Amino acid sequence: MSTIPKIKNLKQLLKIIDTGPGYDGTGQMLLQIDFGPEEVKDLCRWSDQGYQKIPIEKNAQYALYLMCWEAGQASPIHDHASAQGWICVLEGELKESL
Repeated sequence: MSTIPKIKNLKQLLKIIDTGPGYDGTGQMLLQIDFGPEEVKDLCRWSDQGYQKIPIEKNAQYALYLMCWEAGQASPIHDHASAQGWICVLEGELKESL
């Protein structure tokens, strides 16, 4: 497995995803994300009605979404069938409970 460089922006993230880090490389890729919410601020949407799921890229290999939650909002317990899912928090914190 090759070393993944620090990922400084969304364009670079998409390029690395497109090259296919593979299942084992996805965790390493997430650790290399080195940008904050300012990189995606123009894409963010907020609603007091619930979290917002903004599509960034979707193709036959993967789907990448920007998820925007207000403090205290939640999503229902769910699964993604046979798909894998990863999360990278750019600002704030994620609390998972069952």
